[in-house]
Amino acid sequence: MAEWKRNTDDLDFFKDDSTKINSDGAQTPASDDNSRVESKDSAPVSFEVTDESVPAHSSDRFNTRGYRRGRSKAAAPVGFLVLVLALVGVVTLIIAGIGAIIRSQDNSELRNELFVLMRPVIRQQTRAFTDVDSAEQDELLLSALWYLTNKEQIRMMQERTIISKYAADDNERWKISEEDVLESYRRLFGPDAEIFNRTVGEPGSIFSVEYNETEKFFHVPLSVPSTLYETVADTLVKKGDDYILRVCYVSTNKIAIDDDGQFILPKPEEADYVQLFTLQRVGEDGWKLVSIADEGPSVTTYNNRPTDDFSQDVGGFTGEFDGDANGTQPNGENNQETTVNANEAS
Repeated sequence: MAEWKRNTDDLDFFKDDSTKINSDGAQTPASDDNSRVESKDSAPVSFEVTDESVPAHSSDRFNTRGYRRGRSKAAAPVGFLVLVLALVGVVTLIIAGIGAIIRSQDNSELRNELFVLMRPVIRQQTRAFTDVDSAEQDELLLSALWYLTNKEQIRMMQERTIISKYAADDNERWKISEEDVLESYRRLFGPDAEIFNRTVGEPGSIFSVEYNETEKFFHVPLSVPSTLYETVADTLVKKGDDYILRVCYVSTNKIAIDDDGQFILPKPEEADYVQLFTLQRVGEDGWKLVSIADEGPSVTTYNNRPTDDFSQDVGGFTGEFDGDANGTQPNGENNQETTVNANEAS
């Protein structure tokens, strides 16, 4: 609201030669052109104007009420909330980035997958080699056979049946076709791997793997080689196209038992010897074993490979299939142990 007041004691500026102002402020003609008479009773006239329509002083920064333009009572809480949300967003991005880095470096899932894939080869305690096609080891052929018999035995247990898809000979050995063995062999060693079909063990023995070239069948006893070692997958390192899986062999004598009677899985640092399995991808989902190297000056192999009833050895002590990278269950058989130079073994 604006208020202004004008006071004057001199009304000469209202006067001219033809008019005069009386005490009531009215103008009347002058009685004498040569003289001007003022009434003694006249008093000073005061003009007072009050007009609320006249705007008060304002600026671009403040409004007419004295508040800063654009300022609101909710501005401070809203601003604080925005800052909190921004801080939460930054923290979330940092945590997500750290998690992504950790996941990119964690290959435990792939390591476990390759360990399970190589389990048939690991259980045979296969000797070191650099070329699968030139390594005419019995262990390579036995690995392919073990995969088939183990898989079928598991199926029978799952379906609670004693009927196998493989026919049996007079010695209760399963008759597995040459085609099935070749498929299993190339699943482990690559689609171009060359298999060497032959009899493993003493010919005519019911415990030997006999190859019938005429029938194109393998006669396989329901048994697997025994081992004195628990195996543990330690690390997986990628070098170019190669994936190197470090497998540790720990003596079953070092396997501890907890208060509940469960076996305590050994640690890699307890290994008696170590092998490096080099694998490569085949297509999108396939893998192949390229070579095996011994880490260290010597490798442990076995002269005797006694066989037992297959059903007692599946998965070790518990009779369950243990297919993870934490190791296979030991079966506690007593084999004769021989330590040879790694160069001789390869």
